[in-house]
Amino acid sequence: MTQTAEDIKRLLIRSDATIRSALEIIEVGARRIAFVVDKDEKFLGTIADPDIRRALLNGKNLDSSIQTIFNSESLFLKENENKLDISKKAKAKRVFIIPVIAADGKVSSVYYPENIFER
Repeated sequence: MTQTAEDIKRLLIRSDATIRSALEIIEVGARRIAFVVDKDEKFLGTIADPDIRRALLNGKNLDSSIQTIFNSESLFLKENENKLDISKKAKAKRVFIIPVIAADGKVSSVYYPENIFER
C-alpha cells in the first residue's frame, strides 16, 4: 500500500492538540491511529482509540490536551531499518500500523505489517 504526502499529513496531530482533535483525525484517517508530532512535524509518538478511552475514563474531557496521554514509546521504523525486526515486535504487541521515520525525524511513510499476522 503506497501513501501520498497528503495521506500521511492526514494522520498527523500536534502534541498540544485536544482529545477532540485527535478523535477527528483518527476518524478521518480511518486508521484508528494518529501520529503525534511537534511544531516542526517531527515524530513524537502515537495516539489511538484505547489511549483516548483510558484518558476519558480517568477524568479527561474532549477539550483536554493529548500531551499527557499519547504513547511516546510507540513502535516506529527508521527508513533504513530492517522490516523483519520491527515486524516481530509488531506481532508481539499486535501493532498493525507503523510510522516510518526519515533521517530528519519526520514521518515519511507508513508500514503495514498485516501479512505477519496471517502466519
